[in-house]
Amino acid sequence: MGQILALFRGGASGDEIIIDFENVNPTEPELPVWNAIDALLKKKDDVLKQIFSYTGKDDLIRAAISSRTPDEEVNGLTKVEEEAWQAISGQADIVHEFYQFACSLENEFPKLITELSNTEPKITLMNKQALCKQLGLILDFVLAFDNKKVTTPGIQNDFSYYRRNSQRMKQFKRENELKIPEETQGRISMFIASPSPMMNHLINIVKTVQGGTTNPAFGEVLTTFANVCNDMVEKQIFSNNEMNLFCLRVMTGCIILNDRISELTSFHKKTPVKIKDCIMQLKNFGDNPQYAEQINSLLDTFRYTCLHVNDPETPGFIKALLI
Repeated sequence: MGQILALFRGGASGDEIIIDFENVNPTEPELPVWNAIDALLKKKDDVLKQIFSYTGKDDLIRAAISSRTPDEEVNGLTKVEEEAWQAISGQADIVHEFYQFACSLENEFPKLITELSNTEPKITLMNKQALCKQLGLILDFVLAFDNKKVTTPGIQNDFSYYRRNSQRMKQFKRENELKIPEETQGRISMFIASPSPMMNHLINIVKTVQGGTTNPAFGEVLTTFANVCNDMVEKQIFSNNEMNLFCLRVMTGCIILNDRISELTSFHKKTPVKIKDCIMQLKNFGDNPQYAEQINSLLDTFRYTCLHVNDPETPGFIKALLI
């Protein structure tokens, strides 16, 4: 991804923070957490490949439902239903893998939260850069996954059909074909019911780590990281626009997550996030037709994922920027 050089004016001293996302290596103290998160991140590309290639089986489902007659049954199913069941079983396995990745995130992400929260934010960004990079990669993944999921209704439709017909498989003594336990099916259904399942899951993980209370330290890491990413793009540090897009995605992810886990939220008039600058940065970058679709997707995450955009404490000019 090339080198990232970020200047963040921290307090009166004007601290300089340099983060090299391409070449940074974990320090000895970072290694235990870094290794755990790295093992998780190695799976993310396969998950994204699966969701971006996912095609719903609506036609098969409709045909199967309309074919339910006593004739031409195979082990209790009509031939059309049998064809649909075999196809949908494969689809359910894919959705199950999405959920399993989320469960892995639930196991490992708390380690990253804890490690990034135990030092002052600017110290964290200077001394735990490999872990900060991993946080950015996780947020980048979450936005990409959720953006595709919200435009892929077949995920929910397919799994709903699978869940309904699992009961029929039991009636037909075909339990051996049910790879996903009934309890897990229920959890998966709840997971994919959210329009932004991975971000929602990430928020729940953070809240669980916090014990239901706000975590100022982790929130400050997120707001500082968001401001750094905005500064990087604003100062035109990168000639590579793919790197700029990465920074904008990480910035957006930090703002969304902070909005849900911090008491002050990301859009409050007293927020430490340079929210006006961040939104304007997205809009200016989106003026390039080549990147307009990607940027509009990021702006939509503010509009539809953040809870506090329309709060009374959100300045009117911020609301107007997102209309």
